[in-house]
Amino acid sequence: RDTHGPRCFMNPFEEGPPRGVPAASSPPPTEEEIERKKALLKKMISERVSKTKEEMKSLQHIQVELERLDHMLDTDVSILREKIDTSGKEAATAETIFRRKEKEYTEAKANYEKKMEEKKMLTSHLSMIIFESEKRKDEKLQELMGRVDSAPAEEAWGGFTDEEIKAGQRRRRSTPKQKQITRKRWRRRRCSPATSP
Repeated sequence: RDTHGPRCFMNPFEEGPPRGVPAASSPPPTEEEIERKKALLKKMISERVSKTKEEMKSLQHIQVELERLDHMLDTDVSILREKIDTSGKEAATAETIFRRKEKEYTEAKANYEKKMEEKKMLTSHLSMIIFESEKRKDEKLQELMGRVDSAPAEEAWGGFTDEEIKAGQRRRRSTPKQKQITRKRWRRRRCSPATSP
């Protein structure tokens, strides 16, 4: 409980002593002073209201800008998510194709290496066959040359001339077709009866 008597509230627009305080000998405010104070108070209130309106307008503008930014963000996020989903599907398809192509490449490479090895083996086998054939021909030729040295020419060669004997020696350097023709001629000469001189 306040034991110091009634409190005094001072009006800043009011001149003179506060309420509850005995008025001094100053004269009461005139009507002109009261109107002037009212006008001042009205002006202050108007300025405060105007300032509040400007602040409200600024806040509304800020809110609109924030909403616009949020809308732009939502739009960008939605577009990016769609692109991410599309890229994910395309990546999955590309991975499937890549795995299939990789498998095909591996199989094709293995098949290529197998065929190359087979070709190498066949080529080596062919070279060996040709070598053995040439070797047998050379041995046969050496055998025939030995007969020439040990028997008369006409008896050993069935009536062949020296030119024909030389041609027979060059036979293995001729083409297969020429060799075949030479063999036929040789057989006919040997199988035909000797002509009388």
